[in-house]
Amino acid sequence: AAINALIRRKVEKENAKTNHGIGKKRKNRDLDTTVPYSSLSWSDIEPILRMESCTPNSSTIADDDVKSLHTRIAKLREYYGEVHTGKGVKRLMFIAAVIETVCRLLGDVKILVEEDVHGNNVYVHGRFEFVLKRRDKRISIVGAKRDDIEQGMAQNVTDLEALSDVEGLDVAYGIVTNYLEWIFIIDDDVA
Repeated sequence: AAINALIRRKVEKENAKTNHGIGKKRKNRDLDTTVPYSSLSWSDIEPILRMESCTPNSSTIADDDVKSLHTRIAKLREYYGEVHTGKGVKRLMFIAAVIETVCRLLGDVKILVEEDVHGNNVYVHGRFEFVLKRRDKRISIVGAKRDDIEQGMAQNVTDLEALSDVEGLDVAYGIVTNYLEWIFIIDDDVA
């Protein structure tokens, strides 16, 4: 509800703008249609959310598994170069290596790629780069474009809202990452 009010305000504001060059109004957008996540920024979203910091419980990972991931990432660096100089697709290669390792450790996890979500009652649509699916749980992952973690958080949170809307979820899980930084999100209906 709060996200829809935010979207309506933004659409109304855009509808009120005129084309400066010709003084004619641009085509008005319907107030009750979905907008792409990219039209929303973290500064738009943050005031309507209740954000809390938490420290997750850690799990022991066998040395062989850590060495295997290290070897894989070292090979990726050899093939693609340093990740801090890379573009989005390059970063996704490194992110995928971490995700694949997590899936191998957990077992029965499927990796879905480029999953679209279109809200029904939440007026936003977007895409997750990866979705980890294990039984009835899913973790939706967004790669932060151009290292903009805050925009990635806005994308992930709004898309999680749309996903919760479409699938009737009380809790949705997300991750925003640029490979070097990982933000974990739990989106729940707690008021």
